[in-house]
Amino acid sequence: NLLIFAFNLLPVRGLDGGSILYLTLSKIVSGSKCEVILDILSLLCGALAVFLGVSGILMGKINPSLAVLGLYVIMGVIIKM
Repeated sequence: NLLIFAFNLLPVRGLDGGSILYLTLSKIVSGSKCEVILDILSLLCGALAVFLGVSGILMGKINPSLAVLGLYVIMGVIIKM
């Protein structure tokens, strides 16, 4: 349960962490800048997950679910753009 909680707090569009970040940033900067910042952070988190997932696969230590998760995050950002 703690792992699901931590995952849900990632600053990624579509997760609770992304919503919290968007609401926090909207108080500091304009709405369009919030969207850009959230998209960039989501893409970076997705790219990191893909990199770590592929690295783990190549080392034979983990299954491909982390890489698939990263691709899902990246595709979600691209579709919402």
